[in-house]
Amino acid sequence: MVPTSATPGPKWGPPVESPAEASMRLLRWLLWLALLAALAAAIAEVRRRLTAPGLVGAPAAEGPHSAEDTPSPTATPAPADDLTAVRGIGPVYRARLAEAGLVSCAALGAADPGVVAAAAGVTEERAADWIAQAAALLAR
Repeated sequence: MVPTSATPGPKWGPPVESPAEASMRLLRWLLWLALLAALAAAIAEVRRRLTAPGLVGAPAAEGPHSAEDTPSPTATPAPADDLTAVRGIGPVYRARLAEAGLVSCAALGAADPGVVAAAAGVTEERAADWIAQAAALLAR
């Protein structure tokens, strides 16, 4: 039989732990459990941030120009009913707006800024600017 610090139990059974040893073992298990819970929470937070609307494929800043909405030098002017004619709407935002049923400047011009902001993952101020631009394009 291997000598242990635990009080010996029955001849054929496992050794009996003292209350202090049992408490230490329980404390170790609880610490491991807390570590795993913290790790799971950190992973969930990273996933939430990576899949949040407006982060994946969105411009890095809310400034007036970003790489996504800068037209290429060889781009032809978009027709008035194409959402990319609105400054700030590129292919990514156009796809997001289309998923919400906003596929034309007429639909965008009649939409509520809150609905547009939620669909595209932008601020309501930016959405209101897009709506104003769409209305101006239709008025031409």
